Amino acid sequence: MQPVPDVRHVVNELERAPDAVILPFLARLRTRRQELAHALQGRPLRAEVVFDAERRSVYRLVFTPTGDVMLTGSHGFDPHLTLEGEPAHLVGVVLGTVDTFTAVYERVLT
Repeated sequence: MQPVPDVRHVVNELERAPDAVILPFLARLRTRRQELAHALQGRPLRAEVVFDAERRSVYRLVFTPTGDVMLTGSHGFDPHLTLEGEPAHLVGVVLGTVDTFTAVYERVLT
């Protein structure tokens, strides 16, 4: 699975230094709180994102019902969903170039 060519730089950065992609992404999400709250329909969401690259990186995200987004630690964290795999696969899931059935079947999305 290869993501579309115009996002290859994102995949390369995720493989090399995932914080350089994830932290700005979360900052952009924080600027869209109302839209995020609407998408969540007033419910919280906990997600774990695991990049299996040269160095395994784990991000535990909490989306609040009001649209806030934050990183949290592992203690007591019970995610609603987990995205885990190589950066190229995860980018494909986020962009929709990998369909949900395939992502679940290949255990990228659980």
